[in-house]
Amino acid sequence: MPFIGYAVNQLPTWLTASAIQRRTLPIGLPTTADNDQLSEYVAAATALYQIEHGKPLSLGIMADGRLASVQVISLIKLLQKQGINRYNLVTNMEPDL
Repeated sequence: MPFIGYAVNQLPTWLTASAIQRRTLPIGLPTTADNDQLSEYVAAATALYQIEHGKPLSLGIMADGRLASVQVISLIKLLQKQGINRYNLVTNMEPDL
């Protein structure tokens, strides 16, 4: 599902764009107080997984040295607000070439 990671209001543009044009679209889900699509997405995904599989969803946070720790902390706080306190932290220890 390559469209995951785009704001809902960008989906019509994403769907009509060519593969090259899609690379230029901004990636990221809004997390502002009045438009918190990331929280909604996480809540919907965890609820659906629970219904479908009868167990909690196992989440992972993938980050590397380019991601500011403040962003990781913000994501962890967002998960904690939803009662999610277990997740895997995934990093790439190999240097970029």
